Amino acid sequence: FTSRASEKGAAGEFDEAAGWYEQYLEERPARPEVMYHLGLAYEGMGEPSAAREALSVAHELDPDEPAYIEALARNMAKNGETDAALDMLERIAAESMRADAHRRLGRFLLDQGFADEGVRVLRAAAELDPGADAWLGLAEAYRSFGDDERELGALRHAAWFDPENAMISSRVRSL
Repeated sequence: FTSRASEKGAAGEFDEAAGWYEQYLEERPARPEVMYHLGLAYEGMGEPSAAREALSVAHELDPDEPAYIEALARNMAKNGETDAALDMLERIAAESMRADAHRRLGRFLLDQGFADEGVRVLRAAAELDPGADAWLGLAEAYRSFGDDERELGALRHAAWFDPENAMISSRVRSL
């Protein structure tokens, strides 16, 4: 069932994919990965409420799965529930104190146009887990603002953690 549904979803045949996922869930309910893909199929069909419900169930069944968290937050924001999405992401970041949760929140804030807050949260992620990924996230944010000086500083930090990274070296040279 799920491979057939995945094929249909990849082909953009979201209504058929949703049908396959629904049929699968009748026989095997409470499968978070299937609920997640069903939610994506509903999004593709232009059914935001059904997508929200399926993505919420996927998240409830597996609350630590990043893909489910990100998809649910994105869906909530698209449906005018940006504050609720922010509350969810902030709660997850505060409760987990994990760098990846802070990076997710920071990216979401940036995507929603909250530049200062997004950078502040990405800096907190770098403090929690000072590695190349955290600094690359900050560099990406600075690049989106056109702040070459800060981007270069963040890239230099990232290069310290990952000196063999060709992408970092290339971008540093281009600045």
